[in-house]
Amino acid sequence: MLDSIFASDGASWHAHKNMLRSHTAKSGATNYSVMEKHISQLNRNLENGEPHSCFDQIDRFNLDVAAAFGESARTLTSGKQPLRRAVEKMYLWNTKRVFFGKIGALFPSNPKANGVLHSYLDQVIDKAMATHEETDSD
Repeated sequence: MLDSIFASDGASWHAHKNMLRSHTAKSGATNYSVMEKHISQLNRNLENGEPHSCFDQIDRFNLDVAAAFGESARTLTSGKQPLRRAVEKMYLWNTKRVFFGKIGALFPSNPKANGVLHSYLDQVIDKAMATHEETDSD
């Protein structure tokens, strides 16, 4: 995390926030074109004549729509789910950590899940940085 937006304050925090604003402003339920794309894919998945777990499909849909900075996690179109599995493992770890209070901080995290999450976020951050540099040069 070093000097990321999550670990900074003051002027540094404002600089990070301003750099990421264009990416976060477009994410969420108000970006109807993104929602429509994912709803269409969800409908295609459910209409293919095979039995489905509604929880599985809705969980994939939610992760795709809510993924970092509007970047789809592409879980509705992929058979492999490394990001989704990593998020689930970290949810479980964090739940245990919170449940056990102060001693929960001693629980080891999942290095493999951390690696998957860091890899995904590194890609998103690299794209944000490239977009920010392009905007600055204009």
